[in-house]
Amino acid sequence: MEKPSTARIALKWGIISAIISIVFTIVLYTFDLWKMVWIAAAFGVAVTVVILVLAAKEFKSLNNGFMTFGEGLGMSMLIIVVSGLISNAFNQLYVNVIDTSIKGKITDMQEEMYVKQGLSEEQISMAMEQLERFNNPSMQFLFSMLGTLFFGFLLSLIISAIMKKDRPVFE
Repeated sequence: MEKPSTARIALKWGIISAIISIVFTIVLYTFDLWKMVWIAAAFGVAVTVVILVLAAKEFKSLNNGFMTFGEGLGMSMLIIVVSGLISNAFNQLYVNVIDTSIKGKITDMQEEMYVKQGLSEEQISMAMEQLERFNNPSMQFLFSMLGTLFFGFLLSLIISAIMKKDRPVFE
């Protein structure tokens, strides 16, 4: 029996994950839910876990119930990369082309947070200047991909360790 392709499975589940992320992003921005960061974070983690588990189950079912840790980790990270590239690119397109008012809203919310923290006008001004330096599409994409890869790697490690099932040595 031929071994199933982790790349094919990862591409499939990465695209599914990206589509879910894009739909969720549209909902967040449409209903102003993006201000509640914990909702986006919790949903993102939940979807990622479900996608990685479903992909691992699919691979195992096509591979007689077996999946090594390395196969699981590699496949999971490929899913994270595919999903992250597509969904982060869409997010940048949305914020920088489709609805450019979001960037101003985010900046205003950040400034309000600084005021609530009790920072002086000078400190707020300096902080906003720093924020502006990183407020371009390429830097936003870079940092969002780094975050996606970092947290995706952590989830991939955990799920691969849980889902792995090595073939018996003497089979």
